[in-house]
Amino acid sequence: MLSRYAFIGWIPAYLLYLVLERRWKYLLWFALSGAACFVLFFLIPVGWSTFVRLATLPGDYIAFAARVWKDSPDVFTTAPGLAWFFGPRRIAELHRVLVIGSFTAPLLFMAFSYWKFREKRPANLPLAMLKLTLVVFYCCIDVPYLYLFYTSSMVSLVAVTLALREKVATP
Repeated sequence: MLSRYAFIGWIPAYLLYLVLERRWKYLLWFALSGAACFVLFFLIPVGWSTFVRLATLPGDYIAFAARVWKDSPDVFTTAPGLAWFFGPRRIAELHRVLVIGSFTAPLLFMAFSYWKFREKRPANLPLAMLKLTLVVFYCCIDVPYLYLFYTSSMVSLVAVTLALREKVATP
C-alpha cells in the first residue's frame, strides 16, 4: 500500500478505536478483509517463504542506511526527516525511534482524543491517526529519499479535498 510498512502502526490504533466505539461489524469487516487481501493478493501468488523473507527485511535497513551514509551522504542532508540529526553512528537508535514512534504515537493520540472528547469525538479521528502515523514514520525513516515524503503529502491533499468537498456539499 502506501509504502510497505508506513501505515502498519495505524492498524493497532484503528482496531482499538473500533473496539472502544463498539463497532463490531466494522472490526470484523476490517479483520476479514485484511486477512483475505493477505491470502489472495500475497500468500497465494508468492508463497510463505517470500512473506518470511519480507518480514525479516527491516532488520537489513540499518546496514543499508549505513551504506547510503557512506556512499551518498547528501541523501540525508538534502531530504526532510530527522535522519541527519542522528547521523551515521546512531542509525540503530533512529530505527528504534521509527518503530516505537510509529506504533505509540497513534495509540497515544487515539487514547488522548478518546479521553478529551468524551461526549463528541471527531468523525475524522481514524484519518487523523493515520496522518500522525505517516508523519512520524516518514520523519524517522532510516534513509529519507525525497520521493518517500510524497505519500504523506498526498494523504493530506486527499483529506483536505474530501473535507472541503463535504463543506461545499452541506448548505
